[in-house]
Amino acid sequence: MVNILLAIVIAMANEIVQFRRIKKLTGLNIIKVASRHNLREIQAELGENSNIDADRIKHNIAIKGARTASENAQEALTLMSNANVKPIRHDAVRGLEIIIGLPANSGLNEFNYYSDAVAWAEKYFEVPMISAVIHNDESMPHCHVIMIPLFGRRMIGSGLVGNRQRLKAMQTAFYEQVAQRYVLV
Repeated sequence: MVNILLAIVIAMANEIVQFRRIKKLTGLNIIKVASRHNLREIQAELGENSNIDADRIKHNIAIKGARTASENAQEALTLMSNANVKPIRHDAVRGLEIIIGLPANSGLNEFNYYSDAVAWAEKYFEVPMISAVIHNDESMPHCHVIMIPLFGRRMIGSGLVGNRQRLKAMQTAFYEQVAQRYVLV
């Protein structure tokens, strides 16, 4: 599967995990494209028919990463170059994007929750994180996290996502180590 888009707002023993999805990012410029969306650099996404409220973009928060998509893309290339990653196939997984959400009006300190979720992702995946951006400009708050699946000197995107069993273990770990502390059920 080229791009796995996995909806993870699922019931696990009647508890809802707020780990929304994980997506494999493929394509030569995909880190820049994903970063452009996350940093709201794509004008075509802003407008009358958009889910994005342009007046609320100023409330988005970059927890990690550069201020521009170009800088994020350059950071990814530099990391791969420094690791002497050999040229990879055009359809190889060049990044992973995780989206973590909260219910609207959760009453939680969203910044603390997302900061803890980002720290969990860094520790859980053990790969370089390029950016993490909280979006408060849509109906439901959420955080986009982009990582480079670089482990040692290898790109292991599909290995990080894994199979259904690994995904379930990932959901459980997220719930136990982050969501449960915030009484998210």
